Order: sequence, then C-alpha cells, then structure tokens
Amino acid sequence: MPNLFQVLTNPNRFFMEKMEEEVSLRTPFLIVLVQAILGGISGYLTFNAVMGSLPIPADSGPILAVIGIFSLVIGALVVLAFWPVYAIVFHLISTIFKGDGEFKRSLEFTGYGFIPSIFSGIISLIVMVSYVIPSLSRMQIPMENPELAEEYMRQILLSNPAMQASAILGIIFTLWSASIWIFALRHARKLTVRDAFITVAIPIGVVITYSIYSTFFALGA
Repeated sequence: MPNLFQVLTNPNRFFMEKMEEEVSLRTPFLIVLVQAILGGISGYLTFNAVMGSLPIPADSGPILAVIGIFSLVIGALVVLAFWPVYAIVFHLISTIFKGDGEFKRSLEFTGYGFIPSIFSGIISLIVMVSYVIPSLSRMQIPMENPELAEEYMRQILLSNPAMQASAILGIIFTLWSASIWIFALRHARKLTVRDAFITVAIPIGVVITYSIYSTFFALGA
C-alpha cells in the first residue's frame, strides 16, 4: 500500500502503485470531507460576522442561529460537490484522448488531489479569523438600500489585503492540486503525460481565471 504522503512528494509513483489495488473511495472521501468542513466553518464565521454588523433585532437570534448552521451545512455540501464535478469533467475530457478506465477509479484518484486544498483551507480559516472577521465587525453597512449594502460589503471584502493574499495562496494550492491530478488521470485513464496535462489544464485554467478576475478585477466592474 503506497504511503499517502507520496501524493504530495511523488504522485506518479503513488498512483502507479494504487492501480494495483482495488478501488476504494473511503480515503478520498475523508480528504474531501475535511476540506468541506473547513469551508463550512469559514462560511459560518463569515455569516455570523456579517449579521453582527447589521442592525438586527435581538429576538432574531434563534432564527439567525438556524440560518447560520444551514449555511455551514450548505457550504460544506458545495465543497463536497466539487469532488464528483471535477472527476466527471476530467473523465469526459479524457475521452477525447481515448482514455481507458472506469469512472470510479477517476473519482477515487481525483479525491486525492484535494489534499493541498486542506492546507489552503486551514490558511484561509486563519486569515478569516485573524483579519477578515475583525474587519467585518467594524463595518457600518448602509441598510437603506439592500443593493448598495451588498455592493459595499463586496468591495470591503475584495479590497481586504488579507483576502487577496488568501486568494493568491488558493491559486497556488490549486496549481499544486492540478499537478497531482495530472498523474492521477495519467494512470486512472491510461493517458500520456501530455494528454493528462491538457485534460487537467482546461477546467483548472477556467477556475483560476475566474478566481483571478473575481478577486482582482471584479472590484472595479
């Protein structure tokens, strides 16, 4: 059984050895679950910080608590959904290069590529607690116009240097995941390195382009 640490240090060898084992989704699921929990917590803390900056009646506490928990669960489920979505996209694109291999194996190997996202999630959570939430708590959101309030809050978040630094780190960790997925698809779908690179580069390029735009250019839109 290959060492899980090899996913980060030698993904080619890791997936080559994993191909000799039966498909198992347990470990990839746990990896993505940890990332989902981190994402859900970040969303929950952000929601509480935003609500705390609004002039909300005191008796709304129980309702807000339920909404906050709901947002945590939804946020975690959205992150969990990234796993099969990425796997489906990779699997479909690899058919262009006559990829050979069952989808369950693609799903399994794609899950291992989310390990860098755990590190990214931890860093984002630290940034959120240390810098972003304090900034949100000091905000004076103009509630007279809901559209202006939403735009004001968006600009505050996007112009926060800590958020921008966190976004840059997120892009770096996404590229790290992409380097793992190249070898994952190479073995799961029996592709050449070139074809596996193209298979991964197409969707990841779209994701990174959107991330850069939404973080650094949407502010002036």
